Amino acid sequence: LSGWVETNQVRQTNYGPTNWHFQDAGFAREYGSLNPKEDWATCWEVYFGGAIASAFGLNAPPVRVVGSAQVLTQKLQLIDDFFSHMEQFA
Repeated sequence: LSGWVETNQVRQTNYGPTNWHFQDAGFAREYGSLNPKEDWATCWEVYFGGAIASAFGLNAPPVRVVGSAQVLTQKLQLIDDFFSHMEQFA
C-alpha cells in the first residue's frame, strides 16, 4: 500500500541510512517510514494498541499520522480483514 521501492541510493533519515523510499504513504509512526518492515510493524503496533485500550475501557494511545491518513486507514483495515478471515478457521 505504501508504494515501497528499493533503490541503490542511500538516503539519511533521523533513524539512520536506508535505501528504501516510498510514494504517497501514510505511516503510524515516523520510524515506520524507514523501510517496509518498520512500516508494517508500526501498523500492527497501532492496531493492537487501540484494540487493547478498547478492551479495558481506556483511550487508545494517540497516533500522529505521517503522510496520508487514508493510506494508513487502508493498512489498518487490511489487518482487520485478516482477523475477520481467520475467524472462519476458529
